[in-house]
Amino acid sequence: MTKSYYFYTFFVPLILSVSFLVIKQKTVAELCEIKTCPYCYGKNMCNEIAKNKITLQYGRVSDFIFNIFSVKNVYFATYNNKPVILKKLAHNSEIQKFDKDLSDKIINLKLLRGTLNFKLTETFENSHFPPFYICDNETFDIFWELLNPSSIKSTYTVLSLNAEPILLQLFSKEQKFAVPKFFGACGRVTIQENAGKPLLNIEKFNWYQRAKVAYNLLNAAQNFTNDHRDFRLYLTDISPDNIVVDHNLEVSFIDLEHAILKKKTENISAGDVHYSRHDEEEYSFDPKGICGGKLSDHNIYGVCRLLLSKDAPWPMMDGGLLYNPPNNISNRHPKLFKNIENCVDSDIQTDRFELSNKILKDLHFILRKAKIKNLI
Repeated sequence: MTKSYYFYTFFVPLILSVSFLVIKQKTVAELCEIKTCPYCYGKNMCNEIAKNKITLQYGRVSDFIFNIFSVKNVYFATYNNKPVILKKLAHNSEIQKFDKDLSDKIINLKLLRGTLNFKLTETFENSHFPPFYICDNETFDIFWELLNPSSIKSTYTVLSLNAEPILLQLFSKEQKFAVPKFFGACGRVTIQENAGKPLLNIEKFNWYQRAKVAYNLLNAAQNFTNDHRDFRLYLTDISPDNIVVDHNLEVSFIDLEHAILKKKTENISAGDVHYSRHDEEEYSFDPKGICGGKLSDHNIYGVCRLLLSKDAPWPMMDGGLLYNPPNNISNRHPKLFKNIENCVDSDIQTDRFELSNKILKDLHFILRKAKIKNLI
C-alpha cells in the first residue's frame, strides 16, 4: 500500500475528527444576528430556531467542512428532520458595507420607496446594472403594491443585498414555479428547501432521465416568462451551478439573485417581441432589449444555449444535457436536435417560442414511451 493510501485512510479522518472538536461549531442562532432587525431579512422563523427545530448538519465530513469554512455564507441544515439550506444572501464584506452605509435618515416609508425605486430602475451606465433589475417605474409600482408595508425595512435590506427571498415568494413553488420552497427568515438568515443535487451530478444518468430534466428546464423557462399573473421574470444567471435536480428529476433554480422583472402585458404583436441575439464566441444578453419589448425569448434562449445545445459552454457537460442519444432516438427524432440548435442560432428566422414548443412536444412523446418501457 502507498503512503498516500495510509494518509487518506488514517490521518485525514483523524485530522477532521480533531478539527471537529477544536473548531467552534456555529449555531443557527449565532448566524441569525437578530440584533440587526428591523434592517434584517425577517423574523417569522425565529421561534422555530429558538425551539431548536432548525439545526446545522455536522454529521458528514462534507457538511462539516462546508458549514465551518463556507465562504459563500450558505449552510446545510435540517428543519423538522428535512434538509434545508440557510443563506446569509451576501458575502460578509457586502453585509458590513450595507450596515456601514445605512443612514439614520432612512426611517420612513416614503424615503425607502424612493431609494428603492431609484436603485432598482436607474438607467444603465457603462453597461452596468444591478443584479436584480426592474424594467421601469410602472413595473416598480405594481411590485411595490405587492410588498408588505409593515416589514418595509426588511424588504429594503433584502432588495439592497439580494432579491432572492422576495422572488422566491413572488414566483413560489406553491404556484408551480421551478424554485425551492421558501420557509422564511430570522435575522440575517433565510431558510429554504434543499431541493436536490446540482445539475451536473446527473451526467451519468441514462439519456431518458436527462431528457426528462431537459423537458423540465425548458418548461420552467416558459413558466417564468408567461405564467405569473403580473410579471415576467427573466433569469440572467442560468448556470448548472444554480440549478438542482431531485429524485423525481424535477428541477429548481436555486439562485434568483440575478434577474430582470418586467410588467406582464397582453395583446402582443410581432413587433413587441425582443429576440435574443446569438454570439458564437460567448453568451451575453441585452437588458435594454429585454426591457424594451413586451415579451422576450431570453429565458428560452438561455436554456437552449447554456444547457441543451451540443455546443453548450463549460461548465455544462460536454455535448450538452442531451449528449450521446440512443441510436433509435437520433434516427427517429432528428428534428429534436435540429430544433435545439436552431433555438440557439439567431440567424434562423424561426420564432424561439415556436421552437420551444416543438422541442417540448418531441420530448413529451419520447418520455411517454420511455415511461411505459420503464426507462425512467
